[in-house]
Amino acid sequence: PSSMNHLHPIKFIKQNAFIYLGLICLTICSILAILSQKEMKNSWRMGIDYTSKTTLITHGIFGYSRNPFFVCLTGIFLSLFLILPNILTLFLWIIEWMLITLQIRLEEAYLTSKHGQNYLDYTKKTPRYLGIKSIV
Repeated sequence: PSSMNHLHPIKFIKQNAFIYLGLICLTICSILAILSQKEMKNSWRMGIDYTSKTTLITHGIFGYSRNPFFVCLTGIFLSLFLILPNILTLFLWIIEWMLITLQIRLEEAYLTSKHGQNYLDYTKKTPRYLGIKSIV
């Protein structure tokens, strides 16, 4: 317990309700992350593979978000913060969100170059994140 004090706990968030919310969020995001990987099948890659031709996946969970795995990963980091609210987990969540945003932008440029108008049409009807038409 004393070592946790060195991480500067955020006391007003350290309540059972937030811990339970974090556990629920962690469970849902983990299941949806696995589902998004499964729906991608052979199109799943870590990073951008410029040598492989992949299929553009637009159905299932990808009909609600162009980046469901990344949304879930951000939710997992948010869950960690809710379960263990301290400066370290807050910092990790913010850094993860910034890096994921960068990765999404790189992938969007790649997918536009690979899939052209099909991808552009997909971006017009499916939000970048979850159910929110992005303005950035």
